[in-house]
Amino acid sequence: MTGQNDEFPGVDMWVALDELLPWASIEAITRIRFIFERSNGWQCPLPVLLRIYLVQRICCQTDAVMVTMLKESVSVREFTRLPVYATPSASQLGAFRRFMEKHGYDMQLLNRVGEALGSYGADSA
Repeated sequence: MTGQNDEFPGVDMWVALDELLPWASIEAITRIRFIFERSNGWQCPLPVLLRIYLVQRICCQTDAVMVTMLKESVSVREFTRLPVYATPSASQLGAFRRFMEKHGYDMQLLNRVGEALGSYGADSA
């Protein structure tokens, strides 16, 4: 055992994905509406929530399991850039997930990720 949770993708995958994705354009998808609809009490900034959402979708995890991943996986915590003091609750993750789905931001995010990965694959071929 390396001390890292082996159930989750490794550090190398998260580092590569972080460098590859166009985070500024991904954040622009939701910024304006999120400012107006954000619940009071959320300590996570939008870029962190988007990264958490992406990890949750890639790993197919429930909100509760995602909270556990954030607490136990160093590589996931580093990828999401989540401050130690700001781990969201499962209900907060669920609210953000529903917000993304309600406005179609989930598909916009995944499409941007797909485009970035597609161009990466085309460039390396």
